[in-house]
Amino acid sequence: MEKTYVNPDLFNASLTALNLWRSSRRYCDFYFILEDGEHLYCHQNILGVVSPYFDAMFNSAMEEKSNKSAKMQDIDANVFRQIVDYCYTGEISLNEDNVKSILSASNFFQIDWIVNECKQFLVSNLKPTNCLGIWKLAGQFIYLLVCTSAKNCTTIASNFVYQAITKWIKADFTARESHLAQLIDHVRLPYVGKKYLLNRILTEDVIKMKETSCEMFPNESSNYKLSGKNTDETQNQLFKKRKTMRCNVLLAGGDENRCMVYNTLTQEQVNIAPMNEVRCYNGVVRLNDTVYSMGGLDKTALELKTAESYNISTNKWTYIPPMDKGRAGFGICALNGLIYVCGGYCGNNSVECYNPATAKWGYVANLTAACEVRAVVLENCIYCVISGSFIERFDPREGKWYELPMVELPNSCGFFDVVACGGHYLYRIGGFSDEQETSLFSVNRFNLRNYIWEDVAPMNFCRREHSAVEIDGDIYVFGGSNERGSISSVECYNTRFDKWSAVDPIQKELCCGGAVEIPSVALNH
Repeated sequence: MEKTYVNPDLFNASLTALNLWRSSRRYCDFYFILEDGEHLYCHQNILGVVSPYFDAMFNSAMEEKSNKSAKMQDIDANVFRQIVDYCYTGEISLNEDNVKSILSASNFFQIDWIVNECKQFLVSNLKPTNCLGIWKLAGQFIYLLVCTSAKNCTTIASNFVYQAITKWIKADFTARESHLAQLIDHVRLPYVGKKYLLNRILTEDVIKMKETSCEMFPNESSNYKLSGKNTDETQNQLFKKRKTMRCNVLLAGGDENRCMVYNTLTQEQVNIAPMNEVRCYNGVVRLNDTVYSMGGLDKTALELKTAESYNISTNKWTYIPPMDKGRAGFGICALNGLIYVCGGYCGNNSVECYNPATAKWGYVANLTAACEVRAVVLENCIYCVISGSFIERFDPREGKWYELPMVELPNSCGFFDVVACGGHYLYRIGGFSDEQETSLFSVNRFNLRNYIWEDVAPMNFCRREHSAVEIDGDIYVFGGSNERGSISSVECYNTRFDKWSAVDPIQKELCCGGAVEIPSVALNH
C-alpha cells in the first residue's frame, strides 16, 4: 500500500527561510544597485521564477549576468524593494501614494499578479477626489482624454465626448453642475451635425436647466447654433481652416514618391508633400514628431543609401545624411532616441544606427543571419523577424544579437510585415510562401512570455508587400499585392476579439511602401 502525503507548509516555510538567508546574504548570487545607493542582494532563481523579466536577464549573456549585479535606474528604490520582497513573501502593501508606482514597476517586470491587484485597488478606491488621476492612468481611457483635450474631434468623437460628459454630470448633478460649462467647451459643436445638435444637445435636460445654454458654449459654437447658417457649409469652412485628424497613419513608398495621410476613425485621406525620390521596399519610422523614410529601391532597382525626414508642421521632406550601405526590405525601428536599420535583401546582415541629435550614422553588432527583416520594439529591446520564420533580439545595453531558441515557424515567407502589440506580442502578418507559391491570409502571434508562436484569425484578403501599423490596440493593414496584382483594400484586426473587418480602401494601390502612426495635428496643406 502506498500513500502520498503533502506538507502544506513546506513552500511557505521554504520562502521564509530563503528570505532570512537573503537578509544575511547567505547563498545570494546577485545584487542590485538601487537609486539611493543600497546594494540589494537576492537569489537569481527566486526572482527568475516570479518575474519573466528577471528570468530573461539571468539567462541571457547580458553584462549584468557576468558582473552578478545590475544598476536599477529610473525606478524608485522603495518600490523596487517591495517588488523583491514580494518575490520572497508573496505579499505587497498598496496605498494611494504608492499604487501607481508599483503598478508601473510590476508591469515592467511582468509580474501579472501585482498588476491585477493594483488595478483592483484603484477600482475599489475610486472616488471624486482621485477619479481624474486614475482616469489618466488607465490606458483604456486615454482615447477619451485626448479627444477632450485636443479640441480636434471629428463627428463621431465629438458625439462620444458629449455623451460621456452628460452621463458624468447626471450621476451627481448637484455636485457636478458647476463643471458643465467648462466640460461642454470641449465639445466641438460644428462637428456634431445639425440633427444631433437640435435633437440631442439642445433638448438635453441638463442643458435646458441652465438659464441660457449660450453661456456654456464658446463663441464659434454659439454663432453656429443661433445664426441659422447652413450646418454643412459651416462645417466645411471650419474643416478647410484646420483639417484636424485623429489616429492618422502616414503612408509613404512604393512605385511613386506620393505620400498621404489616412485617418482610421473617419477613413478620410489627405495627400501630403511627396518624398524627394521614389522608394520601393523602403523603411518608414517616426521618432518624436518627425517621420523618416530610408533606403528602398529606385526606379532602376538600385538599392538606395539616401534617407529623408518629414516635418509634420511644415509638410516638407528634407534629405538627411545617407546610410553607409544601400538597403531594401530591411527592418527599421526607433528606440531610446535612435533609429536602427537592420539587414535587408541581397545578403545584408549589418545594422546601422542614426542619431538625429548629431545627424550621424554608426554601426552596431551585425545580425547573425542576412535576409529580409522586419523590426519592432518590445520591452526596451529590438526584435527582428527574419525571413518571416525566426527571431533575433538586440538589447542596446548589451550590444549583441541573440537568436531566440525554438521559436522558428514551420512556414517561412517573404514580403510579410510585423507589428508589436499588447505589450508582449508581435504579429507576423501575411507574406508570400515560397513553399506554397501563393500570397498568405495567415497571421501568427509570438508571445514573449513563453516563446510560442500561435495562429490567430486570418485576414479577409491574402496579401504580400503590404504595410501594417498598430493603433490603440488594433492593427491596420494597408494595400499590398497578391496574385491578382496590387490592391488598395484596408482591414483592421481587433486583438481583443480576434476578428478582422474591412474598412474604406485607400485612394491608390499601396504596394512595397511603409506606414507609421503620426500625431494628431492640423493638416493645413
